[in-house]
Amino acid sequence: METDDEKTGQLSDNEYVSDSIHFFMSDSNQAEPDEVICDCSGTTRGKILSLVEQGIIDPDTISRKTGAISGCGSCEWDIENILDEAIAKL
Repeated sequence: METDDEKTGQLSDNEYVSDSIHFFMSDSNQAEPDEVICDCSGTTRGKILSLVEQGIIDPDTISRKTGAISGCGSCEWDIENILDEAIAKL
């Protein structure tokens, strides 16, 4: 017997969460190097990755070199995630 969700074609809460996690974790959803990570300083993903390639993997040093994290601070979590991903690939 079909559930209401199956009849309407809508995802259940569990399916929605699973699909959302897959979308955000998918390799095909990788951001572009010119994606602005810090709106306050204009720091891009590419700039952060360039610093990582130079051996700079500390958020404080990245902040000093780019101005990121020193404004409103809302980019700190994103920068730490970018660093974690980049370090894992080293």
